[in-house]
Amino acid sequence: MARAAIIQALRITGQPMSWLGPLMTVAQKESGFNPRAINNWDINAKRGDPSVGLFQIIGSTFRAHMMKGMGDRTNPLHSAVAAISYLISRYGGIWGHPGIKSMSRGGGYKPYANGGIIRKPHIGLVGEAGPEAIIPLSKAKRGRALQLLANVSSKVLGEPSTTGGRSEDMLDAMSTQIHLMQQQIELLTQLVLKDTNVYLDSKQMEKSISDVQNKRSYRQNRAKGVVTT
Repeated sequence: MARAAIIQALRITGQPMSWLGPLMTVAQKESGFNPRAINNWDINAKRGDPSVGLFQIIGSTFRAHMMKGMGDRTNPLHSAVAAISYLISRYGGIWGHPGIKSMSRGGGYKPYANGGIIRKPHIGLVGEAGPEAIIPLSKAKRGRALQLLANVSSKVLGEPSTTGGRSEDMLDAMSTQIHLMQQQIELLTQLVLKDTNVYLDSKQMEKSISDVQNKRSYRQNRAKGVVTT
């Protein structure tokens, strides 16, 4: 059904049949070839305009690109025609689609293995190259973002350094900052819970800072030949 609808849509819109394969890929990734698929969980759905159909198009986009007499998003042909029009308008054609462009370069469909900033709601592939972190950037999620940031930083900094003493000094300093950040998060959490018995472990903080300073001093003296191992 999807293949036949896309072939017909290509003929109607006058686009080459070389687009068939990548359009099939987009339809499969977006809806699993289900013409009645509805996304009821993302930001568009919360705004009352969910993605619907073979190519998961929101209502406003569909209306802007549909062909006259083809106003049913659950109709595979109508969805394909509108999708092709949108792809041409937004990306200059199917080959400019982010997912297809990535796959043509050997990557996955909408991958983020190298990280990135997501500014618009969309369906994307994550974790395709191993563990990844997703950190919210909105002010409303700042507390959760700090928790995740501390967790991610500790995992990244936990890897052994192989680039020399200067990088190790930086890692030590960042580790101390993360430790202090974690204490601040704990303090804020207790304040939110209205716990009046809140204390910062100043001795532990001083010890952490002192340890970093001692390590840095040792490396500097060792580099000057003052100490040996």
